[in-house]
Amino acid sequence: MRMSLITYSTQSYTIMNLTSDRSKIHNSLEKIQNIVPTGAANMHEGFKKANEQIEKAIYGGNNAPSLIIGLTAGPLTPRTFEETKSELKDIVERNDQFYGVNSGFESLEDIVNM
Repeated sequence: MRMSLITYSTQSYTIMNLTSDRSKIHNSLEKIQNIVPTGAANMHEGFKKANEQIEKAIYGGNNAPSLIIGLTAGPLTPRTFEETKSELKDIVERNDQFYGVNSGFESLEDIVNM
């Protein structure tokens, strides 16, 4: 499994590019512990970056599974919600899996030991 860390507010920022290197993942997770959410909740900007990375990997011949977990600190505006749904549609149309998390992580239980 590959992982990337992308933050978003008004813009999105790639903290770590798509990788399966556990050491890079661990170091990047430590980096984001002190990030405080500020600005707009433009979740779609984060999903755009995720889509770009997954497509680049697929076209490069790396068809390993990808998992996207999107987190937000608050509600999305109606416009941002629609743009985010559009980005998610592109994700769902590929063979990757999408798990929605509303009030808990129950839908992720079957992938914990992946």
